[in-house]
Amino acid sequence: MKHKWKGIMILALALPFLGISQSEQEISLEEITSRVVSHNPALKAGEMQTEVAEAVVRETRSLFLPQLSASWSAVTGDVPLMAFGSKINQGIVREADFQPASLNDPARITNYQTGVELRQPIVQSEGWARRDAAKKMSSAAVYEFQNSREGMVHAAEMLYLQLQFLYRQKSHLGETLELVKQNRDFVSRQYEEGLVQRADLLAVEIRILDIEDQLLSVSEGVGKVSDHLNQIMGSEKGDVFQPVDELELREIENQEERELNISRSDLAALDMNIRAMNDIKTAESRRILPQLNGLASYEWNTSDFYPSGSGGYMVGVSLNWNIFDGGIRNARMQKASAKQEAARWDFEHRVSTSKKEILAAKRNLNMLKNRLELADAALEQAEEALRLRLDRFEEGLERVPDLINAELQFTERAMERSSIVFEYNQNALELKFLSR
Repeated sequence: MKHKWKGIMILALALPFLGISQSEQEISLEEITSRVVSHNPALKAGEMQTEVAEAVVRETRSLFLPQLSASWSAVTGDVPLMAFGSKINQGIVREADFQPASLNDPARITNYQTGVELRQPIVQSEGWARRDAAKKMSSAAVYEFQNSREGMVHAAEMLYLQLQFLYRQKSHLGETLELVKQNRDFVSRQYEEGLVQRADLLAVEIRILDIEDQLLSVSEGVGKVSDHLNQIMGSEKGDVFQPVDELELREIENQEERELNISRSDLAALDMNIRAMNDIKTAESRRILPQLNGLASYEWNTSDFYPSGSGGYMVGVSLNWNIFDGGIRNARMQKASAKQEAARWDFEHRVSTSKKEILAAKRNLNMLKNRLELADAALEQAEEALRLRLDRFEEGLERVPDLINAELQFTERAMERSSIVFEYNQNALELKFLSR
């Protein structure tokens, strides 16, 4: 018992200091969502992923755009074949160069070679299929980013709802604390007049400490939710937030008619991945087909970087046909098929799970609506009972424990009703998010 009273006294002494906290900053849901969309680090990273996917699509332009390259080289030596070839390329061959002595033991010669080469893809059936796959993967990345943004906004709405709930609980406890303190003053006067026992006065004091302890817990909850909000808003500050509007019942339109939207962003991303895997399978199957490319080049053999002196050109086409690649094609087709099947099952699982979650949210909303009606009736009765006991207490017809019990019942009914409203709004937001 001594330890219990010692703990109560320590808490009473600590309360004035624990009550000193950072000032609360009012914030609206619109401001939170705006900051989340603009500054959330995870969304910034997701946005970069869409740019990466788009860059992959741009890489596939090489399938139909020409490639132009230039080269320059300089060599010197007296290797017979190189020396005679260099003279031919430079257009300086003379009759004396055909003498066996000159052919077998030529003098050192320096050769410069500058060239420009153009390559033009003509038939790239495998590449075109890969380009289609890249486009679909880019679309999937856009849908995934959209889903991430919607999910982050949904998380912000849930956190804002928690703030509303905590401040409603804080309001209930504050009103109750004011009432109990008034009763404490009344009981204290009665105690001084010898009308009540000291145990009654201590019971009221303990109730005050209990409420103040609950207020500390609520304040701690506000701090934790605020920290989470700072995090998803990309803020390094430690602001403590207060919602600009209070907790109220939020009903959504066409609640019973809301169903799963098969075009929802996360499902659309999965669908695009499935289709991309199909294009990859097509690309792998086309690896056996030949590839046709056109080519053209022009070379000149002088030290100048512009065409001068002796030069020549070549124009032609090349046909490449990889008839057997050691089984790589079949293995990659199997890999793409397995990925496509996994994505398809993931899609089916997501659809099935979402439908169940939508049904559960609807069922919970109907159940909570009924509970709310019962909570309203119970709160009204508890409020009337408290009013009657307060009147009787002031007339000396009610005991202190009975008054404390009536106040406790009223506080519990009020907080229970707020909890039901909070839970109802949670399910409403969840249904809205799932059926978006």
